[in-house]
Amino acid sequence: MTGVTFDKRMLLKLVGKKLPDQLLSEKCAMLGTAIDQITETTITLDVTPNRPDLLSVQGFSRALKSYLGIETGLQKYKVLRGKNVVTINPNLKPIRPFTACAIVRKLRLDDEKIREIIDVQEKMHGTYARKRKRCAIGIYPLKEIEFPVSFEARNPGDIVFTPLEMEKPLPSLQILKDHPKGKEYSQLLFGFKQFPVFVDASGAIMSLVPIINSKLTGRVTSETKEAFIEVSGHDFEVCHKALLMLCAMFSDMGATIESVELHYGTKKVRTPDFKPEKMKLAVGKVNKLLGTALTQKQVNSCLRKMGYDVKGTAVSVPAYRADVLHEVDLIEDVAIGYGYDNLAPSIPAITAIGQESRQAVLERKLRELMTGQGFLEVKNFCLSSSQIQLQNTYQIRRVVEMENPLTADYSILRHMLIPGLLEVLSKNKHNEYPQMIFEIGPVWTPEEEPRMAFVLCSEKGVGFTEAKQTLEAMMRALGKQLSVRPLEDKLFISGRGAVFPGGFFGEIHPQVLVNFEIPFAVAAGEIRFREIVE
Repeated sequence: MTGVTFDKRMLLKLVGKKLPDQLLSEKCAMLGTAIDQITETTITLDVTPNRPDLLSVQGFSRALKSYLGIETGLQKYKVLRGKNVVTINPNLKPIRPFTACAIVRKLRLDDEKIREIIDVQEKMHGTYARKRKRCAIGIYPLKEIEFPVSFEARNPGDIVFTPLEMEKPLPSLQILKDHPKGKEYSQLLFGFKQFPVFVDASGAIMSLVPIINSKLTGRVTSETKEAFIEVSGHDFEVCHKALLMLCAMFSDMGATIESVELHYGTKKVRTPDFKPEKMKLAVGKVNKLLGTALTQKQVNSCLRKMGYDVKGTAVSVPAYRADVLHEVDLIEDVAIGYGYDNLAPSIPAITAIGQESRQAVLERKLRELMTGQGFLEVKNFCLSSSQIQLQNTYQIRRVVEMENPLTADYSILRHMLIPGLLEVLSKNKHNEYPQMIFEIGPVWTPEEEPRMAFVLCSEKGVGFTEAKQTLEAMMRALGKQLSVRPLEDKLFISGRGAVFPGGFFGEIHPQVLVNFEIPFAVAAGEIRFREIVE
């Protein structure tokens, strides 16, 4: 949840209806945004992460006005055809290759509205943009920019400008080191040999993306009447959705929106484009999922209350809605429009006996056994890198690779749990020893299968014996015998690795420890659930 605070008088003015605090609280809650507090002048509520279009008072009032039946259906926004051009350089492809842009005119800003815009921008960065990982927003006074604008990648030494909140020009590496925003977001550029920048026709650097705008071209004030907006990121649709939310907000403020022509090599794209997406929704699926007996007319009425247009079974989805991906999302909005309080609870007319699966029982037992031996459970990402999974452990395996990974750090599905646990040890050298951790989770070989793995690391030394003792205690508690035979694998020291029906264990090879920068000996083991269960 994201907490937002709106001016209550402004909200009610935009809604066009006076509402008592109690009724306002009830309606906001039924819309899916619980109210934390209402005062004489403000209203504070929680917005779910899937509805970033509600982070501005304009966006929230638009949804509330439709929900209250004051102005239902699809809100239409006019976009004037502009002449300005932004060129996207192909050298951005491995870094941050996409942008969506717009021009906003006839702005009427004051200090309060500027604070509101900055707040919405930061809220979007923290939620929808995933702390600027998915996309980053830049807003610039149009009068300071000469078109055409170029979005390109440059060597760090060639990027020198005065960032916002600073008084003198700084090279990009110093901005990352000394500027508050640089310190906060520098990890997003870590490992890249070039950094993305927006540059205008005069050669002035407008911003270091996704860090900070230039003080010369990126400071919006109450004197700003026209602005250039860009949203850059790794996915064009994500960037465009964020731009549409902002443009809808500015349009509701009374501004006019003008499109920008984007040149991706020979491909030309115009943004923003408010053309709604078309989806099909059958009333039978609605009633089956909600347990209702709604007519097509009632379903259509509920959808219009939620801001959609409907013709028959064809639903027009607002272009700025980032949460509508499937017909189930439409059905959820039907339920909200109909009113959750109008849904009658009932006991399903079926009889069934639920029970834990054998795998779930085994997971629970293993978790209890490992924590009983003093191990601490950790959870790693299923996505990993070839460096961690293969190179560092000298494995030659067939792995499942991502087709278009955003970064090499998360480019494959892990085929083993032990490398991830070794990476945890490498990042916790500053903590006291011994360190004993385990993980239960899926791997892909390339089929998905559940596993459990553990590692022990101590200043006093651990080895094959400690790993075997851990597994013997575990298997004994499961009522099984540990029958082992030698295993030669470059992950383990020669002669100190073993395999058994259901897994393997041993003492990690010193060169593997060097690769992970682990200072002490490590013993490890991994078991395959399927063989243990069978």
